Amino acid sequence: ATIYLHQERFIEAFTSSEEAIKIDNSQPAVWSNRSLALMGLNDLSNALLSVNQALELKPDFADAIFNKSNILSKMDRFNESLTQIKRYLRQNPSNYLGWAFRAKIHSQLKQYDEAINAYKEAFNLNPLSLEVLINLSLVLGEAGLYEEAELYLKKAISLNLHNVCSPTTQ
Repeated sequence: ATIYLHQERFIEAFTSSEEAIKIDNSQPAVWSNRSLALMGLNDLSNALLSVNQALELKPDFADAIFNKSNILSKMDRFNESLTQIKRYLRQNPSNYLGWAFRAKIHSQLKQYDEAINAYKEAFNLNPLSLEVLINLSLVLGEAGLYEEAELYLKKAISLNLHNVCSPTTQ
């Protein structure tokens, strides 16, 4: 299922997860993968049921906690999503993707100060993330901090130009 998920072949990932569950339904990773497949198929209610099953089996399973936050966000249940991503970050404080996702949720809730702080944490953890730089500049603009937004946007442009112009090794 994991390989299919990486290939965004969600039907195959779901089928593979179902087969694995028939063999052994006590594996939280299988339930978590099933939830990702269902999320990819836009079956969010069943995705949430599957990720909850993973967390019932292993309450501190970080990947499932992150997945639950993602599912809840897609269901526009942002406050619940935020609770889950905070829980995830308590276990994984160095994960820039977790901080970026937290920032995205804060932004959805129009909590711009918190979004800015979370994006800055993500940027500190991974200053080469073009997505973080662009989203940080957008949120700074939403908050009316135009000069700082321009600064981060220039960093994003510089990073992108560096990536485009750098010679590749063959």
